[in-house]
Amino acid sequence: MKFVRINEYTVNCILTADDLEEQGIRIEDLLKKEESSMEFLHGIIERATEEVGFHPDGNVLPMQITMLPDDSISLTLTENPSKMIGNFIEGFTGALQKLVSSIEQGKKASESESKEEGNRTAVADQKAESRKMTVLKMVFSFKQLSDVLKLAAVVREYPKESSLFADRKKGRYLLLIGQEIDKEESTISPIFLHAGEYGDFVSADERFMEHMRETCDCIVPRDAIKRLHLLGKAV
Repeated sequence: MKFVRINEYTVNCILTADDLEEQGIRIEDLLKKEESSMEFLHGIIERATEEVGFHPDGNVLPMQITMLPDDSISLTLTENPSKMIGNFIEGFTGALQKLVSSIEQGKKASESESKEEGNRTAVADQKAESRKMTVLKMVFSFKQLSDVLKLAAVVREYPKESSLFADRKKGRYLLLIGQEIDKEESTISPIFLHAGEYGDFVSADERFMEHMRETCDCIVPRDAIKRLHLLGKAV
């Protein structure tokens, strides 16, 4: 069991399968919030306090649990959620419908502005926009390669980055997608919505992605969606 302070308010703990077995805890217990698992989590918080000075703010403790490819667990704890930027992962499922509307409005506004403004204004706007943009990365799993090809076939705009991996151990394909989003307006590329239709959202945790790169076979290292899209058109 290892604790790492990610930033001023966030601490991460990696729990191996051996750690869970030693405590007699199953992953299902954590998800169902069994009494034994709650005691186990309280023990983790106490250790985090001792080892990295973790001090939760109030009685409610935001917690994100992510399964890693080797069946270990990444546990992320937040001390002061009121001062943290909104976590996209926590609200990913419930916010999809709102994001769709936001995406369409953002596209219309962008098209209207580009027609009315001259080159100088456009360049200035691009610079201002670039300061608001950040790259959001997500990993989606697909049972079959054909599902990834179906996704690539419906994509209208290629994402900023995409890589395809084969998880031989679990018999699945993992697609890493990175796309720019506007931090202020919380807009998101439709590519993430399409990926959720053809596959399953797995994680947006950088630690998961690093572990995936180390343990899975990289089939298409870059521009995976673009290459698969062009491949589908050529067939």
